[in-house]
Amino acid sequence: MGIGSILSELIDKKGANVNRVAQEASISPQTLYSMIRRDSMKVDIEVLIRVCRVLDVPVEYVYNKYKGEETTVPTSFSVHEIELITKYRTLDENGRALVDRVVDTVYEQRRNGLEDSSDETTAS
Repeated sequence: MGIGSILSELIDKKGANVNRVAQEASISPQTLYSMIRRDSMKVDIEVLIRVCRVLDVPVEYVYNKYKGEETTVPTSFSVHEIELITKYRTLDENGRALVDRVVDTVYEQRRNGLEDSSDETTAS
């Protein structure tokens, strides 16, 4: 299985299409279509990183699958998650505290919103 087949499978699993993924990855659709059609064995690493970021899949997943290693989607961090962790680690104590408060607040709002909507469905 080449990298093109792996990417095609990931795009399908995400319920996306090549044009949308290419647009979000800031690459031309022809580039992505070509990778998939040729089932490329070698690709530009920058292009692969961008596509994986859009698909929320670590580049390592694509590499391991290409090498034939059994893997699941994804057991490690996505490229975007790694970038967030890297940025978080560069913050000082005050910056981290602020980010923690924002994340906690949004998480609680989301959790409460989900609980409220489940109450509505169970009350019916």
